[in-house]
Amino acid sequence: MAVLASAKLTYKQPTVVQRAQTYLSYLSYANASGLDALYITGDSGYTQGQEVPMSDVVKGNPLISANFEECTSADCSTGTPTMLTLLASKWSGTQTDTDLTALFESLQLD
Repeated sequence: MAVLASAKLTYKQPTVVQRAQTYLSYLSYANASGLDALYITGDSGYTQGQEVPMSDVVKGNPLISANFEECTSADCSTGTPTMLTLLASKWSGTQTDTDLTALFESLQLD
């Protein structure tokens, strides 16, 4: 499910085979108020609360996403990270939002 409306991004320096713009979608796997992952969803943008079929997500080529994890050990070299769900209502305008958006916009895809 989309926990926030998708944002339309413009790539800074797209390659000759790369689209100029794409959607960045903010998805939850189970919690309507929790942000689990961000996905580049190409031409598919979603409104808040809209169901997002997995078939739409996996057709991305390449599949590009970011999710959030917490290390269970102090140095992150042992153990299995735990998936984190962020509060979607606190996401927009944060430094992490700004930084990840800039990172996605800077991608050059062949």
